[in-house]
Amino acid sequence: MESWRLKKGDVKAAFLQGKGLPEDEPVFIAANEELAEELGLPLGALMRLRKAVYGLCQAPKSWYESVDALMEQLGGQRCVSDPCVWAFSDQDGVFGIVGAHVDDFLIAGGNSKRWLEIETKMQKAF
Repeated sequence: MESWRLKKGDVKAAFLQGKGLPEDEPVFIAANEELAEELGLPLGALMRLRKAVYGLCQAPKSWYESVDALMEQLGGQRCVSDPCVWAFSDQDGVFGIVGAHVDDFLIAGGNSKRWLEIETKMQKAF
């Protein structure tokens, strides 16, 4: 059996990297003084958010959906017992596992070319 390497990762500004907010559930914010001045808007002007921001209750879900979509795109199967763990396998069995907690990742896998490509794509995405 091949030995696996264990890596950890932390995504900076994770919630800002989430996918866009759903079109059918618009979220509006009122411009505070700093934002209004920066954008040249009147104080309190309403603005529609297109992406999640820190402090927004939809931000964690948006971030999770982005991570889940990437893992699925890369061939990961979300575990039934823990939706924040994805297993990567082929006909020979499991060759990698990724676990996530908010913006922290634990990544375990061997040295196969396929697994190293998946790791590289994850690093580039986040």
